[in-house]
Amino acid sequence: MSTLFTLNTSIMPIGTIVFTYLFQKEINGGLIFVFGGVSLLIYTMIMLPRIYRILKKEHIY
Repeated sequence: MSTLFTLNTSIMPIGTIVFTYLFQKEINGGLIFVFGGVSLLIYTMIMLPRIYRILKKEHIY
């Protein structure tokens, strides 16, 4: 669990830089959030089976 926390914390500045750049380019902010949300949803749906497999292997779920 600590590895996951470390990875999430370490990648956050990269996301901040990317979103700051996109918002300063005067792109419609709503489109940025919709695209980011849809991308996150697709990524989560792709990763869920793998996460469930790992959790079952570790007898957590």
